[in-house]
Amino acid sequence: MTIWGSTGVAAHWRRRLCPVVAAMLVIAACSDDSNDATDAATADTGSVTASAPASEEITLKVWDFLDQPDLNEQANDEIDPAYATEHPGITIDRTFVPQEGYWAKLQAAIAAGDGPDIVTMYPGSAARQYANGLLPLDDRLTDEQRADLNFLDQAKTDGVTLALPFTAYAYVMEFNKQLFADAGLDPETAIGTYDGLLDACDAFSAAGVTPIAAGFQDGFYPEWILYVLGSQMFSKADIAAQNNGDVAWTDSRYTTALEKILEMKDRNCFSDGYLTRTGEEGFDEFYRGEAAFYFSVGAQEDKVDLLGKDAIGYTTPPLLSEGAYTEPMTDSLWGAGYSITSWSEHPDEAYEFLSYYVSAPGLNVIGKYTPHQLPSARSATPQADDPLTMKLIEIAQLPDNQSIYVGFSSGEIDNFRRFIGEVMEGRLSIPDFQAQLDAERVAAQ
Repeated sequence: MTIWGSTGVAAHWRRRLCPVVAAMLVIAACSDDSNDATDAATADTGSVTASAPASEEITLKVWDFLDQPDLNEQANDEIDPAYATEHPGITIDRTFVPQEGYWAKLQAAIAAGDGPDIVTMYPGSAARQYANGLLPLDDRLTDEQRADLNFLDQAKTDGVTLALPFTAYAYVMEFNKQLFADAGLDPETAIGTYDGLLDACDAFSAAGVTPIAAGFQDGFYPEWILYVLGSQMFSKADIAAQNNGDVAWTDSRYTTALEKILEMKDRNCFSDGYLTRTGEEGFDEFYRGEAAFYFSVGAQEDKVDLLGKDAIGYTTPPLLSEGAYTEPMTDSLWGAGYSITSWSEHPDEAYEFLSYYVSAPGLNVIGKYTPHQLPSARSATPQADDPLTMKLIEIAQLPDNQSIYVGFSSGEIDNFRRFIGEVMEGRLSIPDFQAQLDAERVAAQ
């Protein structure tokens, strides 16, 4: 499944626990095949080499698990040769490692101190788990990169830059234009505030229309809602502490966000049977035209034709009156990036390649094959011009955007997903739920 504007977050819920992601993946190394931690029997390999004397040749090995055909097979098949042509003697040797085994392979490579040079990585707590095998990049960052790459500071791990991003995401409210028109509601005003959202739930319910498409069974959809609401509760002065995992789950800001999710349930905002259906099944409900709106990271490319792209709109998530912001904002961050391994024998060449990949020339090629993906650099040119995508880009660039996602460990998110259903059913109180999550937070630290 590919989600417009969210290659990193498409995997966002699938992997958050694997590394933690948390977040948007590769390792490259310069070692003999006999010492490479990669299992060639389970990985597809492609390499590009520029002509040069053998004595000058350098191979940068990359492990990649973002193996979406449009992105990897087409975009990378254009980016890698273009770079090799401009840098004679450099070979980009890219290996696809299935996501199911990627993080275990990465752990093994770190333990051995041997493997690829470049690895795909998610921001924040995901990178923290593998930090002892990743090269700090702050001393290599140029002023131009610091100005160009979105969310670079917020995606640091304990104040250190361990990856350069190449994807980005932003949460939006995706809505059915016709259902809102039938209800006489303007979505930007009707669900632009939390109180307005509750009133819209009442209006749709009274008309026999499901307000919010939802599926809580696997836990990732309420996790999305937590990010959308929770990110508003932290001021710019406070978000760094949250991102470092220093804010307890018993903090009143998390309590407010959790109480809002319960309140939406009490106002019948969610689909009937939402606790027994998956998030994917909730999406299906929306694209069948059976619900008015849902918390989204962009229209799902493999489902959008069911409803029709022209029938869909985006608006910003509802603002909380208790929040730290008075202007529209959303939870938004880079989704995936590349890191350099600490044992790479060619860190300078690896960084030069990554700098090319995450700059406008590389990102514009990625955008050519996946035009609805949000680029991670401000200098990149959007490759799609349809109104829906342009609205997503507009929301992703709101000045107050930030994310709380990077502040959670995989254990915390695992337990959130596992027990949020019990909270919704009233079998687990919010304080007890928060205590469980705090135990995981302390354990992760």
